[in-house]
Amino acid sequence: MVNSVGFNSELIQIADTVAREKGVSRNLIIEALEQAIQSASKKKYGHENIISAKINQNTGDISINREIHVVEEVENPHAEISLEDAAKKKDDVELGDVILEPLPPLYLGSS
Repeated sequence: MVNSVGFNSELIQIADTVAREKGVSRNLIIEALEQAIQSASKKKYGHENIISAKINQNTGDISINREIHVVEEVENPHAEISLEDAAKKKDDVELGDVILEPLPPLYLGSS
C-alpha cells in the first residue's frame, strides 16, 4: 500500500472535487485513477503481468497486486502457477483460483 503521509486522503479529496466539478460519480473517478495506477504499474513491473490496483475509498490507501492464475499446465509463467507450486504459497488452493501477489508501491508524489 502507498502510505505517503497526507497523500492518500488528498487522493480521495481530489476524486471528490473532480467528481463534483465534472458532475460524474465519485466511483467513476476512483475507477479511472485505479486504471491509471494499473497502467503505470504494468510499465514498471512488465506488461506480461496481470496487475490490479485498488484504492480504498475511505482511506485512499492504494494496493497493487499481480494476479497469478492456478492452472494445471503453466503456459505463461508471468500470469500462471501450477497447483503444486501454488500449494506451497497458499493453503486450500484449487485449480482456477487467483493468487494476489502484493507489489511494492509506485511513487506517486511530486518531487
